[in-house]
Amino acid sequence: MDDTIPSSGVDSEQTKTYKFPFHTNDGLKDIPIKVWIADNERRDLRTGPLETSFNFSAPPKIDPDFNAVLDRTYKLGDPIEINTTITDETFGNIKFFIDGKEQNDKQPYTVESNGKVTLKLSLTLPNDIKYNSHNLTIQAYDEYNTYSAVSKPFEFYIRNQPEIGELTVSNDTVEFDDQVIYVTGSFTDKDNGKQLTFYQHIEGRTEIHDIALEPIKHSNGGDNQQLNFTIKNLPLLETGEYTIYIWANDGEKKRYRVSKGVFSTNLNTVNRNKQVTYI
Repeated sequence: MDDTIPSSGVDSEQTKTYKFPFHTNDGLKDIPIKVWIADNERRDLRTGPLETSFNFSAPPKIDPDFNAVLDRTYKLGDPIEINTTITDETFGNIKFFIDGKEQNDKQPYTVESNGKVTLKLSLTLPNDIKYNSHNLTIQAYDEYNTYSAVSKPFEFYIRNQPEIGELTVSNDTVEFDDQVIYVTGSFTDKDNGKQLTFYQHIEGRTEIHDIALEPIKHSNGGDNQQLNFTIKNLPLLETGEYTIYIWANDGEKKRYRVSKGVFSTNLNTVNRNKQVTYI
């Protein structure tokens, strides 16, 4: 700030910056302030006043340790549900930041009579977020765009569900024990470099465990990838009709099986030589 007293010049324009002490309390709105210039000899020689108004607002406060309701692993389209508490004078908005980038989603808040409000927020993850670990932070902005400190980061992970396309089987009837049933088709996964294991399950046969099919695949960022494997445990089946389910698993949780449903096929086993038993 420049505290020197200005001197007049002949037809000269001067620029000065001054500070004026003003004592107020948080929450005062539309305070009128007038500013003018007068000479030191005759106070009646002065400029017309420049009048403006100011708002004095304390920044909102946000719970730095907000709580994400669900676990730390999500897929595209999942909402992250958040509980937090805001302290403020009136109202404003909550902004979301993923890895420091502001998201196109802000959610309003209005405090209660005690100056606080507890919020249940929901942020839908953007479609372009990648398979990786990420940090989510939130920040409160009041009606004058005065903002709170940034919350502590919440670390979460993106793991998308693999999607099995149309699969076909080489034969839907098993006639002998060493018969091989081939399964061919394709799958996609929006993540990149994630290990995928494909499993089969025979409906109604709990004594026959779910079994991994070969080969293990690695996701390739949404590209269409080919599958080719054989049905297992056929010699263990008695004569009859069975439904065999096939799904992909990324190895972390069963909630990340197949986003477009589990592929199934019906197999008919006819009377055949049961002397050979193998798994």
